Amino acid sequence: MKKLSNLRKSKTLYLIVSILASVLLWMYVVNYENKDVNSTVSGIEVEFIGIDEILADRQLVVTGMSAGSVDLTLLGKRSVVAPISRGDVRITVDLTDIRTAGEYDRVYNVEFPGVSKGSEDVFIISKSPEYITVKVDQMSRKPVEIVGDFDGSVAEGYMLEQIEYEPETVEVMGPAELVSQIRYAHVIVQRENLTKSVTGIVSFTLTDENGNAVVGDGLTTDVQAVKYTVPVVMVKDVVLGVDIIPGGGAGEENAFVEIDPPVISLTGSAEILNSINRISLGSVDLSEFATAYGKTFTIPIPNEVHNLSGETEAQVEVTLKGLETKRVIATNIELNNVSEGYSAETVTQYKEVLVRGKAEDLENIDADDVVIVVDLAGIGQAVGRYSLAGRVYIDSDENVGAVGSGYTVVVDITKDE
Repeated sequence: MKKLSNLRKSKTLYLIVSILASVLLWMYVVNYENKDVNSTVSGIEVEFIGIDEILADRQLVVTGMSAGSVDLTLLGKRSVVAPISRGDVRITVDLTDIRTAGEYDRVYNVEFPGVSKGSEDVFIISKSPEYITVKVDQMSRKPVEIVGDFDGSVAEGYMLEQIEYEPETVEVMGPAELVSQIRYAHVIVQRENLTKSVTGIVSFTLTDENGNAVVGDGLTTDVQAVKYTVPVVMVKDVVLGVDIIPGGGAGEENAFVEIDPPVISLTGSAEILNSINRISLGSVDLSEFATAYGKTFTIPIPNEVHNLSGETEAQVEVTLKGLETKRVIATNIELNNVSEGYSAETVTQYKEVLVRGKAEDLENIDADDVVIVVDLAGIGQAVGRYSLAGRVYIDSDENVGAVGSGYTVVVDITKDE
């Protein structure tokens, strides 16, 4: 029992001695090993307060600063200052009281948010620089036009039309002195061997009127890139023509046609242009003239294509070859479709008719071969004297025909008693 009591007293004594030794060791470290030391922290980034809020509201912008970082020499206990890095230090410059453009010398504030314990015992014995000089300019903004250069190529038979940009302008904001120099937002579009329209996204460079880049602190834009559309269309030469209507003894083989311009250039999608090989200006009836015909036609442009040549009209000249004309006095005048109960008789007894054909065919044509037929169906049950158009027929030879349409006949219509 006595031995057990002695053992307990020995353990208590050992515990007291251990605690006393720990205290003495701690006091030694604190007083001798953890002494005051100097420590340098370099490259601490400067943070500006109010630059994006207050100054922006006052139409001011920071365009320069004497330094963007600070070096500090610190004094304190080794255990406190030795671990401090630039991430543990915050350097702030308050700009909220600046109201006009100019240069301002600002003393910065130093905080140690990364030091959890002992920061109040950290002393700054030197700092470089001592203060920050800030240049503040008046802010300006304006829209600038996007202009571009195409650095590429299109395939043979295709054409590049004007490139389109979205948006068409860029809003530039920044120091008035810099903004005043900016004239364009310049882009370069690079595509090769294009056969169809393409789109893409491209960045831009702010330039002056001479194409020189304008750069500087404080310049911002409302967009960082623009969308472009490169319209590529097919180019095709298409001939112009007229539709020949045979008549008056003349056929298409007798008609010599000249058209000015003979060809126009069209642009459009390949799908549409591949189906267009000829554009008809209209029709020419060979029975309506004797030897030559001339008329200006409007050029009809198909839908969804464009006339690259620019001509809107074409002059058509038609000359008949290998035929001759002959005048015949026609006395055979027939009246058709006389209404029942009515009688009709011709007041006109003869009409000179111009007939056309080959010389050998015209030799056999006389007055008996020419008949003028007048259709009275349109008169109905009406009486009186009317001048009506007649149609000329040549009975003897289908290779000979009448020229012109001005063969009117005066007809007298009466009701039967």
